[in-house]
Amino acid sequence: MSVTHHVIVPDLFGPFPPATTLPEPPLLSNLSRLLSRAERRPAATGYAATLFEIFGLPVTPGQDLPTGALSWHLDPPLTTDQWVCRADPIHLQPDQDRLLAFDFHHQPLSQVEAEAFITLFNDHFAGDGLRLWLAEPNHWLLSSDQAPDIRTQPLSAVLGRPIERFLPSGPDAGRWRSIMNEVQMLWHQSAPNQTRAEREYPAVNGLWLSGGGYLPPATPHQFVKVTGDHRLLAGIAQLAETRGGTQQADSVHVLSTPGRAVLDADPAAWMVALRELENYLVTLYKDPIIIYPCAGQCWHWQPGRRWWRRTRPITDWLASQTMEQT
Repeated sequence: MSVTHHVIVPDLFGPFPPATTLPEPPLLSNLSRLLSRAERRPAATGYAATLFEIFGLPVTPGQDLPTGALSWHLDPPLTTDQWVCRADPIHLQPDQDRLLAFDFHHQPLSQVEAEAFITLFNDHFAGDGLRLWLAEPNHWLLSSDQAPDIRTQPLSAVLGRPIERFLPSGPDAGRWRSIMNEVQMLWHQSAPNQTRAEREYPAVNGLWLSGGGYLPPATPHQFVKVTGDHRLLAGIAQLAETRGGTQQADSVHVLSTPGRAVLDADPAAWMVALRELENYLVTLYKDPIIIYPCAGQCWHWQPGRRWWRRTRPITDWLASQTMEQT
């Protein structure tokens, strides 16, 4: 029985802003050989959608993927009738007549700070059926007594960009945009932000809502191994009843460092991440590999197939991917 390794690498090919100068790429012989000899096929677009596709979870057209519910991992356990979304703390920075959004990946909030902001929110919105939950200092969730009819964009889509283009849409969007504005005013001059200002830390002055929905039904799918440090991946794997115990089963591997480097517009870190992927592929090469850059395509590679194809340099793939995305 063939074992296939599903390797998810968001933003494997970038893209970076047009003015970015990329350093000379390292010799990535394993990755270049795999891409050159693999069969390119259609795949889901976006990290969450890629995970849903691989694990066979149901997707409702026109609805958000319930990434909040799948990232729960809290007590009490989430029930199937509770609506939850992600609620990520952000820093909103004025830029002329726009607001740009930034997260706290490189300056994580402390547990005490996160609890202070969440307490302010919960006290203020207690009568509205809304409650913030602390999963991790930089990762929060929002539950609502009533499920809103909105469509949202993941935080990764808005970082470093004007938020106006990515705000919630749909019949209930007006109310939820108002809630986001109200949060800005509530936290703007709050005590925890005053403390952060004294330390010259960026203010926590916004909340980014995304991925609302209910916990989907379990869709059993066995993988012998699931690797990657991400709450959504862990939630989906748990829902899909992933188990070990047999060596004759597929595996899922997530490498998020290239995607983070793209969000930070840091090509040097991106090159380091590609070398990490290059070394990791060595451990998988005896079996078929599918690489998912989460951009609408995937690369199916099998040992011994298409061995006659010339190995193209990694720069060829970066150029072709850039043209496809413009």
